Amino acid sequence: MTLKRDSNPFLLNFTIGILLVALAIRAGASYEWIKPSRDPQFLLLNELQSSFPQANTYHFDKHQVIHLQDSLGKTIASGLISSHFKTSQEGYGGKVPLFIEINKGRIQQIHLLRHSETKEYIDHLNDVHFLKSWNNLNVENSVLRHQVDAVTGATYSSEAIIGGVNETFAQYFSIKAANKIKWQRVLQISLTILLLISGITQLFLKTTKKLYFWHLLFVLLIMGLWTKKMLSAELFYSYIKTGPSTSSHIELTIILFATIALQLMGKKSFYCTYLCPMGALQVFSSKLSPFKKRSFPKKVLSIELRLIYLTFIWSCLILGISLPLYNLEPFMAFSFKVAGGLMIGSGGLIILLSLFFNRPWCHLCPTGCALNTIQSLKRKASGL
Repeated sequence: MTLKRDSNPFLLNFTIGILLVALAIRAGASYEWIKPSRDPQFLLLNELQSSFPQANTYHFDKHQVIHLQDSLGKTIASGLISSHFKTSQEGYGGKVPLFIEINKGRIQQIHLLRHSETKEYIDHLNDVHFLKSWNNLNVENSVLRHQVDAVTGATYSSEAIIGGVNETFAQYFSIKAANKIKWQRVLQISLTILLLISGITQLFLKTTKKLYFWHLLFVLLIMGLWTKKMLSAELFYSYIKTGPSTSSHIELTIILFATIALQLMGKKSFYCTYLCPMGALQVFSSKLSPFKKRSFPKKVLSIELRLIYLTFIWSCLILGISLPLYNLEPFMAFSFKVAGGLMIGSGGLIILLSLFFNRPWCHLCPTGCALNTIQSLKRKASGL
């Protein structure tokens, strides 16, 4: 069962590309992953001023502690910058740099510096007062022995912060951070790669087609409900803004390259058909429905619905209206604990529409549109 699309490839691909780049620029992307910043001192001070607006300058002492000073030269805060110690922990959207404020040998507060994590996840951490878990800890005696658990619903973001704090202090004390294997993460990556292999097998071997719905069930359970890992416009935007993050999204990076390779081979809609959790959810909703399925209307007055949707996003951007990408696709609905009512409602609406129509969201999905605009090399060679 392959999802067919009849979109204008160049127009839609150009629209999405311009949209993501423009969003990145509006959000202040410096593209440091392409070339080093000309003035890293200014960028760091600019980030610290979000928490300490009176900061005018700073300096590092011989112990690599940063001291922020106001315009009169008075020290207003001191602490450790995780990125200064080259920590390797990454969240869902990439690295999560921290400023660990220290006063009189105790942690005052953990401040998040500029990052690309989804706002809902950080809001969830703030709601449960996660960043206060280290407050008032004695730096010398207790900080590395203090155990902080990851927060369910924002696992990647909270683990990145925990790892950032621990690695920063481990290096500060000249102690090599324990590089423990995260077996749960290894299992998640392994199962996702197995799903990729299963999808490719079913794509090429007709004898495995009978396993399709079992395959989709595991896609829904593993990628949708457990790891919450899926290709999205937000992920592509994060790649454009901060560069590819292979450590936190290694399985998605592999899936993306595999999808592109299959597209070039003429196998369209591979990800949408075999690996998208939202696609799997629609298929199961449709199968459970006793109603006769109809084709979802793709056009209004001869204009494609997907193009209308993308034009709306683009117009809002031109008018200066902020549109967070994680609210423009319903994938956040899988994160029940952090998703707002709008996302939960969007997920419910898609399930409802799937009772009457075949894959309603797939005809609007910007991610699927972007992937399926990659033309086959065979088609190009034949001049089509």
